[in-house]
Amino acid sequence: MKFGAVPLAHATDGLLAHRLVCDGKTYRKGHRLNSEDIQRLQDAGIDEVTVARLDPEDEFEDIAARRVAKAMAGEGIIVGDVALGRAFLSTTGDGLLWADDEKLLTIHQTCPGLAVATCPQEALVRQNQKIATIKVIPFALPRARVDAVIEKGAVIRLAPLRTRCVGLLQTTLPITKETLIPRTEAMTRARLTALNNDLLFSQTCPHTYEQIAAAIQTMPAIDLLLLITASATTDEADDAPAGVVAAGGTILRCGMPMDPGNLIVFARYKSCDVLILPGCARSKVYNGYDWALRRYLTGLPVDNASIDRLGVGGLLA
Repeated sequence: MKFGAVPLAHATDGLLAHRLVCDGKTYRKGHRLNSEDIQRLQDAGIDEVTVARLDPEDEFEDIAARRVAKAMAGEGIIVGDVALGRAFLSTTGDGLLWADDEKLLTIHQTCPGLAVATCPQEALVRQNQKIATIKVIPFALPRARVDAVIEKGAVIRLAPLRTRCVGLLQTTLPITKETLIPRTEAMTRARLTALNNDLLFSQTCPHTYEQIAAAIQTMPAIDLLLLITASATTDEADDAPAGVVAAGGTILRCGMPMDPGNLIVFARYKSCDVLILPGCARSKVYNGYDWALRRYLTGLPVDNASIDRLGVGGLLA
């Protein structure tokens, strides 16, 4: 692409580099100058303009942006209108934004002139929400460079929210306030409603490992159990984890590098995932509980690798 100031007489078919107002008429950036435009500008005393001219191997900004957007859009993502070298990606439903950050890093390193910006990783997004912008900075990009980006395939997708069977078990101690139980249930239902889900059941039991084990063994078949304890778990041998094990379950991990939420315990009972939760589960503020809950409800992995990555940025408050 050739870019620079040229005599007006030589500017025909050039793409105007900057917005220009002349004799009451506004010429937008990127406007292709024709003979009528040239005459009007000459009559106004303008003798030079800055224009861009594409080479045969170049691809115009709108075409490049549209091609890249279509290639980058994965499951649950659609491409909107394209103008001025910019394309927007939007969602087809509710879920979590998931971007291949390593692939996107490579694209930015190898394709100068292309800028792709997304919502934060794992942001909770809604249907028809704009979640990414793809901008071609100059008026054109070399076609070979665009082709190389397209070859990388989908970069951004939606992890859709799924309907799961969720149960709530709260433990109590003699010091537990009566108002805490219904308030926690209401908070839990509100969290799940925001994620297009609801509680299948809600019950309480004393905070002893025997009572916890009995409650787990007699609960209906569910996909996810939220076990909110009257006293936070500080060891794998504590009452709540011990209760899961006594019921026949398995402790997968104690703790996570996110605060609030670092005292969460991840467990499994038969085919049911179990989250043993501390006091942050009763807070409206986003915490480690929300991270795990959203992943369980979208099918994104909740494993040691994904949890270990939370350390950088894990201090939430």
